[in-house]
Amino acid sequence: MDLLLAVDTAAGVRVGTPPGALSGMEALVKEGGARIILVDEVPHQAVAQPVMTAEGRTVGYVVLGRVLGEVELQALRDERGVEGVLNVGGKPVAHALGAVPEDALLAALEGKGRPDEVSVNGVSLRLRRVEMGPGVELLLTRDGGRKRSSSVRRCCSWCCWASSSRRRRARPSSCWCGG
Repeated sequence: MDLLLAVDTAAGVRVGTPPGALSGMEALVKEGGARIILVDEVPHQAVAQPVMTAEGRTVGYVVLGRVLGEVELQALRDERGVEGVLNVGGKPVAHALGAVPEDALLAALEGKGRPDEVSVNGVSLRLRRVEMGPGVELLLTRDGGRKRSSSVRRCCSWCCWASSSRRRRARPSSCWCGG
């Protein structure tokens, strides 16, 4: 656990670690579920648990979370065969790429809008952008010339994760990652 906050409904964050400017807290406590919040521009996957009085009135929340970074992206690559770059405010903050270097991928995308495919150093890549939260985007890549490994059978779940409150996973047959 990388994030622990005590939030008072009247006064806001009372105490927490790590310290820093928070973004996305209002949506987290209002809409519930797992959300991406930023602590000093570092993305965290967080959940908020209400703290209630004996009468059932919510007086605050306990917020728990973990940093969303290279460890998670590397696990996604190793387990599902999907590589990615995590961007905050349009700037890359973490990546797990094996097929092409991060700077070459970003240079190939420069000025091209939001293509579904791109060629980088002779490697054809399929792309999917996932809005994880305000200002947080996950750019997923899969080698367009390679068939999916038979060991990768399930959806990576990241490509189907949406920032809406529904957060439904797509049926495997319609999932971008082919899971």
